[in-house]
Amino acid sequence: MARIKGLVGTDDETKELEITLTRGEVTGIKTPLKKFTINGVSKRSIDFVGILPSVLFWPEDMELVTGSPTIRRHYLDSVLIQIDREYRRTLNSYERALRQRNKLLEAIRENQADRQQLLFWDQLLIKQGNYLTGKREEFISSVNETELPALLKTGAKYMLYYDKSIISHLRFDQLRPAEIASAVTLVGPHRDDMIFKIRNPDIKSEENETEFENPNNYKDLSLYGSRGEQRQRRSFSQTAYPRETFRKRATRRAIFQNQTPHNFLGKKNLAFCFGS
Repeated sequence: MARIKGLVGTDDETKELEITLTRGEVTGIKTPLKKFTINGVSKRSIDFVGILPSVLFWPEDMELVTGSPTIRRHYLDSVLIQIDREYRRTLNSYERALRQRNKLLEAIRENQADRQQLLFWDQLLIKQGNYLTGKREEFISSVNETELPALLKTGAKYMLYYDKSIISHLRFDQLRPAEIASAVTLVGPHRDDMIFKIRNPDIKSEENETEFENPNNYKDLSLYGSRGEQRQRRSFSQTAYPRETFRKRATRRAIFQNQTPHNFLGKKNLAFCFGS
């Protein structure tokens, strides 16, 4: 058994936080693997969020740049739920609705449900999804507007590009055949990505400031200078926003080629490898 206990004070109040970790049993008595208390009262782990702000740097942080979109979405959510309780509630509700919609898509594919039943879940996901997207956009815009002294000294210029998966009735209608075939919701915040970009070194700072700040003048940091980028032998203009372009083309192919569920699933894994 292990226990961590401490006091967290602010101008308004002081809270006693305690976390107890066990193997599921203490002195022969079954106990929770993890127990969280605030001022001696048992709480959920989510209730600890935002009480003790801290920053951790470790090697795995590189996965934010080179890893899968899932890692970056999780990071966005972990930051925003600490400062916006409504975001946390909306995210939980969105994820529950998403699971229900996917189950309904599967039932429709098996001819066990009617397509009209999707309307309720479409409207719910659109409402909640647009809220999540808006908050993510605000956060990323705030980061891009922040000047960090450490980066200014190096002369490097970075930006975050929000590769959002727009959710709307139109997109649901366009992707309906593909979604039913795969039993997966193909658009929405759960398909978003956040791309780290570095300024194209060919663009000089003394050039027009508007052109200098144009997102198209930045390269994907996960590819920048890598052997993969060198092998591609593409100009900078050809590699701008590769994920979104690839995703749109592959999606159109999957929809209009009348794929069977088995074949489509194989193409879906390829088409959405950057955004799922």
